[in-house]
Amino acid sequence: MIWSWTDFGLSCLMGVAAAIVAIIATVAIERLGGVVGGIISTSPTTIIATALGIAYQTQSKAAVMNAMFSVPTGMFINILVLFVWRQAPTYTPERWPLAVKLLAVLSVSLSGWAVLASAVVFGLNMALHVSNVAMGAVAMGVTGAVGWLTVMLMSLPAPKGSRPVSAAMLCARGVMAGLAIFVSGMLARVDPVAAGFASSFPAIFTTAMVSMWVSQGTAVSSGAAGPMMVGSLSVDGYAVIFALLYTDRISFARTLLVAAISYASAIALFSVPSALVLHWVRGRQQHQQQQLQLPGQQQQEEEKEQELPLLLGASAQSYGDRKQYT
Repeated sequence: MIWSWTDFGLSCLMGVAAAIVAIIATVAIERLGGVVGGIISTSPTTIIATALGIAYQTQSKAAVMNAMFSVPTGMFINILVLFVWRQAPTYTPERWPLAVKLLAVLSVSLSGWAVLASAVVFGLNMALHVSNVAMGAVAMGVTGAVGWLTVMLMSLPAPKGSRPVSAAMLCARGVMAGLAIFVSGMLARVDPVAAGFASSFPAIFTTAMVSMWVSQGTAVSSGAAGPMMVGSLSVDGYAVIFALLYTDRISFARTLLVAAISYASAIALFSVPSALVLHWVRGRQQHQQQQLQLPGQQQQEEEKEQELPLLLGASAQSYGDRKQYT
């Protein structure tokens, strides 16, 4: 028998933890806006359960390295999924009902993820004779480049939500994220690489985009996509740091310490700097927009000042005509 009841129970705990975090992330985007909420929703939280579960089940540094270095490649594919959701409102016909738009974007994004992830797991890695560690390192660099270029060159407003997300949508998001992490835990003993990819399944990204689009509109969902791209680097950072610090057959207490150090390092090295830079970028863009609007406002004020004497003169003449008539 491949799995034991302990594996099943641990995988269930991993899934529950991921579900709770997924729900919190949705509320964070809704309450705090796309920039801060996008960073919070992509902080390395759900992957903690995945890393602990894989380390506990395999007790092998090689397996942990293969699983954790699969995460950056999976997150890069998630970046492409986010890009689809970010640009979708521009290209979907306005006459389509909301349900049709969501179904079309959902089908395209998840089908693309499945094809690319399958290519890496089953064929691309072995065909190119490239180690999973090297591929993960390259994917992490490309993810950072794509995310920051998108934010810097194709920035969109990231407003706060004006309507609360329904309880049903929150539950759906939690269930999808929990199932993805549960499958990851069950795959840990069979194929660590596949487990790493399963943990990076875009359940949180997808359900966040769907729930934000339905409840808040495209402005919040599209605006949150860019910060989520950048914020996902913290997940990559956690996976890499955990893999490098973990050693064979250490106690669960020491594994927890490795997880805590990895989390703190990922937040300090990736999440916080990303939030600060994004805040600076947003402030600079708003300042530039205000500067562009000032000349137009001044011209409108001057035109009004020029029109005011004419209006007063016309009004006085009209009053004089009425008085002469009476």
